[in-house]
Amino acid sequence: MIFNEIKKKINLKNLSVEDVALKIGMSKQGLYAALNNESLRVSDLVKVAGVLEIDVREFFGEKGEKNNVNIAQNINGNNHQSIGECEEKVKGLEALLAEKERTIQILLNKS
Repeated sequence: MIFNEIKKKINLKNLSVEDVALKIGMSKQGLYAALNNESLRVSDLVKVAGVLEIDVREFFGEKGEKNNVNIAQNINGNNHQSIGECEEKVKGLEALLAEKERTIQILLNKS
């Protein structure tokens, strides 16, 4: 499973799950739970890959690289997207969130 692969790669970098959790803004318990329950969000998976300084596709091994790693967009498994497509959506959502935060700050400063 991918989550065992993540744990192996963390160990290979001489890091602990706690080290990685802190670097991606999660609690140690949260990251352990996500790995053990196989419920890590794509955005967090990308962050973990960044901390480990690897391409996110490395978590999926040879098969993932050959198939461009498809990830389910929703819980029903309909609409699969590649990691790259998911990363682009995450960037877009982060930009929207940043704009909303700016708007909130402007509104709070006017009060």
